[in-house]
Amino acid sequence: MILYRNGMRFIMFYFLLVLPSMAWSEMKAISQIEVLMMSCYTCHGQNAKGSGKVPSLHDIDLTDIIETMNDFKTGHEKSTIMGPYAKAYSDQEIEALANFIKNPKD
Repeated sequence: MILYRNGMRFIMFYFLLVLPSMAWSEMKAISQIEVLMMSCYTCHGQNAKGSGKVPSLHDIDLTDIIETMNDFKTGHEKSTIMGPYAKAYSDQEIEALANFIKNPKD
């Protein structure tokens, strides 16, 4: 009975303290730009490589990404989906998103 109880304590210790700390230590910090990119990935697919009728963002030039996002933001380019996203971003965030798309962190 003592061995069983000690074994259970070890298992509880392992699952409650050791495993979570191992997972925590392997987690990488996510930058603000990576958080913003998550909304892009929703429609444009994993790593913004395109999904169905939604284009790959990697095939678009940096300046075109910025110009198009600004056109969505001002309403010069119409889109029921992209308009609200673009309006939510500052000019600096749009530029940072475009730069991240063209030069992602590894």
